[in-house]
This record gives sequence, C-alpha cells and structure tokens, in this order.
Amino acid sequence: MRRGDVSEEPRRWLLIAVLVAVRMPASTQTRCADDQRCLCTLVEKIDGDLDGEDSQVPSFECYDNDFPTLIVHSQWPSTSCIIQLGALRSPVAKYIEILAKGKIILIPWAFSDVGRELENLKLCCTLETIPDDAFGGLDQLRELHLSHNQLQTVNQRTFDHLPRLVVLYLDDNQLETIHDEAFDGLRKLKILRLVKNRLKTVSHTMFSHLSHLVALNLGHNQLETIPDDAFLGLGQLKFLVISSNRLTSLNATLVIHLSHLSALSLEDNPLACDCRLAWMQTMATNVTVSGVCTSPPTAKDQSITSYDVSQCDPDKPTNAGIDIVS
Repeated sequence: MRRGDVSEEPRRWLLIAVLVAVRMPASTQTRCADDQRCLCTLVEKIDGDLDGEDSQVPSFECYDNDFPTLIVHSQWPSTSCIIQLGALRSPVAKYIEILAKGKIILIPWAFSDVGRELENLKLCCTLETIPDDAFGGLDQLRELHLSHNQLQTVNQRTFDHLPRLVVLYLDDNQLETIHDEAFDGLRKLKILRLVKNRLKTVSHTMFSHLSHLVALNLGHNQLETIPDDAFLGLGQLKFLVISSNRLTSLNATLVIHLSHLSALSLEDNPLACDCRLAWMQTMATNVTVSGVCTSPPTAKDQSITSYDVSQCDPDKPTNAGIDIVS
C-alpha cells in the first residue's frame, strides 16, 4: 500500500474512513491483506492503490477499532464497495455510517462481526437491494437509516434479526412494493418514515404488528387507495402523515380507532370537501388536522376542518371509502 497526494494521481480511488466527535490516538496499527483493494480505519486516511481500469472494490475491512463512531466515505461513482461477512470488525462501535457514491452491495450477515454495541446504522446513497439476513447479528440495533437510496422493494425478510429496532427511515427511495409481512418482526418500532417513494397503496396487514408505533409518515407517495383496516393495531399512534398523495376522501373508520392520535396531516391532497369528510370537523376537536379543500368550488382553498357542513346529516353513512384520482 502506498500513500500519496490524490491530486497527483487521478486514477487512484479513495476510500476514507474518518473518526467523528472523538479524539484520534497518536498511533494505531492498520492491517491490510496483499490483495486488498481498499481499506478503512478509524485513525487515518488510507489511499488504496488501484491500478488499471478495474472499478470494482471487492471489500473493505476495519480492524482493532476502539471508538464508538465509524464513518466510511467512498468518493468515486464508478467504485462499488461490497460489504461482506467480516468486513467490519468494531466490537465497541455504537454508530456506523457508510456513504458511497458508487454502488453499495450487502452480503448476508455483513455486519455480524461489528459487535453487540451497535445501536445506529446508516447506509447511503446507492443501495439498490437488501438481501435476506443482511442485518443478521444486529439484534441490539435501535436505529436504521436507509434514506436517499435506490430501493424499489422491501422483501419479507429484509428486516429480520432486528427485534429492538425503534427507528426506521426509508425516505427518498424508489419503493413501489413492500411485502405484507416486511415489518412483522419490528415489534418495538416507534418511528417509521416512508416519505418520497412510489407507493400506490398499502396492504391490510402491513402495519398490523407495529403496536408500539408512535409516528408514521407516508407523505409524498402516490397513494390512491388505503384499505379501511390498514391502521388497525396501531393503538399507540400519535402522528400520522398522509400528505402529498392522491386522496380525494378519507373514511372515518380508517382512523376512528386511533385513540392516541394527536395530529393528522392531509396537506396537498385533492380533497373533495363534501359530506363524506364532515366527520373531520368533529375529530378536529381533539386532533390537530391539516389539509385544504380542492373541491367543490364553494369550499375550494378552505380548511377541511372549517368548510360548511350544515347541510350534512351526521347520522347518514355517506363515506364508503377512499376515492381514486386517475
């Protein structure tokens, strides 16, 4: 391994691991196999010598880490980092962040040698798929940040092995499908963010096992339908965001059982403020409800909690479900 000025060697690829928020010791040995293409360490910048045109980085390894924070930056778009079994060995790490411009490829049980201290893991920004058992061994993990990636699907076993997870961010991906049972094992989850994806619907049972969920954000998707029982089981939910979707109406039975709900956001939906939404004004006495009417003309631009509902019969079941905007 040679070290040098990257500006003088434009063909060299750079993998940087830096220590954040803690002081680095004066001396720590780094080890790298002869066939290693790139190496990360907590204590210094390592310039891996990559000759030729090969843009594939087989793996990277971190050894003998005695610090709670590890950040790995891969700067080159054409370089892929394969995070394989044993690639990261940091028995005391509490937070790991991997930021790559090139593709991140996970191997099953990739983080199993990190240790039981890890509480927070962030992967960004080129992850396309997550294999089954990718997070094997992380049974103490509490926060998983997968925002700003390129994920299109979440499989049934994507989040296996994470029984203590409390926070899951899946913002700003390309998610179109999520398996009905993808979240079933996350019994302690409190915050779930699915903002800025391509979801057109959610299933009847997708959230049914998340009994401790406090905040659910489904904003900025393409939701056209939501089953009336989609939120059953969310007895602790306080904050529900369904803003920036394609909903024209909402059935009272969808949220009426959410006894702890304190805020419901329906901003930026093409809401038709007729008698089908009149129940919102009753709910607004206990829940902060936000959203603006798009139609009819007499209610346009008015709040969904203040348009005129005097002609509506409160005993007539007028709302049969959620309408679809084509």
